[in-house]
Amino acid sequence: MTRRIVRGLAAAVAVGACLAATSGCDWIVQQIPSGPTPGTVQPTSTETAQEHTMRLDKEAAKNAYVNGWTEMDRLVMAGGADKPTKKLTDDFSGTYLADNVEALQLFKKNGWHNDKSAPLRVTADQGWSASKIELTACEDSSKVRTLDRSGREVNKGGVRLIVQTLVAKKTGDRWKIDSQTSRPVKTFDNEAGCS
Repeated sequence: MTRRIVRGLAAAVAVGACLAATSGCDWIVQQIPSGPTPGTVQPTSTETAQEHTMRLDKEAAKNAYVNGWTEMDRLVMAGGADKPTKKLTDDFSGTYLADNVEALQLFKKNGWHNDKSAPLRVTADQGWSASKIELTACEDSSKVRTLDRSGREVNKGGVRLIVQTLVAKKTGDRWKIDSQTSRPVKTFDNEAGCS
């Protein structure tokens, strides 16, 4: 398999996240504000205008990841897709979108689906600029199984814990997850942004 397919497959396997018992994703989405409210939002008395902008941008970037992840998760549980949905293109772009679409196509072509979602954690704990934000995502698919049409597990012994460094880019007035560097880990202990 090409490196891109492996990354896409790892992303799709890890995507078995938010919808596990659906309450996991609902809880995560409730924890992350959906973005600024219409009208003028004033910084708090303890944050500068730049800190206020940084905070809102980081929240929007985290929302892009969680919303896109939720849609990706829904699609891999349904057996993949031939092309990205509007929800995916609203929140993903660049190589991140391409890798995830390739994984969706692989799932559909092979008749695979994930049996459940996996918990995730995302933090905007790295760099920020007006056009780029780096985030850390910790994806735990240790309880997710990828099954074929007959119900046979196809990812036994596969990657289960992944730490991703994500790059969100500002596209127009939206933040979108554009690229990532992923690495498997044995535990999230001592992983910045994961504990």
